[in-house]
Amino acid sequence: PQLLRFLVPEARLVVSLAEPARRQYSDYWFLTEHGVAGRPRRKGQAPEDLQSADDFHRKALKDVKAMELCFDAYQPAGAVVDPQFEWALEAVQSCAYDMRHFGRNGRGRIGASVYAAFVGRWLDAFPADQLLVLRLEDREDEAGLRNELRRVYEHLDLDPAVATSIDETQL
Repeated sequence: PQLLRFLVPEARLVVSLAEPARRQYSDYWFLTEHGVAGRPRRKGQAPEDLQSADDFHRKALKDVKAMELCFDAYQPAGAVVDPQFEWALEAVQSCAYDMRHFGRNGRGRIGASVYAAFVGRWLDAFPADQLLVLRLEDREDEAGLRNELRRVYEHLDLDPAVATSIDETQL
């Protein structure tokens, strides 16, 4: 983020986020279906034999506990923490960026769902009005998609009328 800020300080940024638990659940199903995460698949064994809501739940609880222990370990001594959070942003960023533990397949990749760690770095480099944050859930129907397109066009200083003139085949 800092390099981009140096090179293009007027950049208008757009980030699209999915609800964190939903993102992690989708990730679990995708990775287990393709044999990347979970128990090894035996020859002829179907992916659904390895996938279950209970299996996801067990893995998610394990990953959340591991992430919390990481936050505790990286919490700076004497850190002043915003009262609405349990840990300092530095601790959260250290753990979310720890690809060795929380980014590899099979661990639920929980670090990818800790959006504060990633968005926080961009907000350190750019003013908040240059960053538009969108939610995947707001684009689940055509009206929501059109509204999000309008917001993106406005944020990028483009004519928002173009977003409403796009026909259904272009969405």
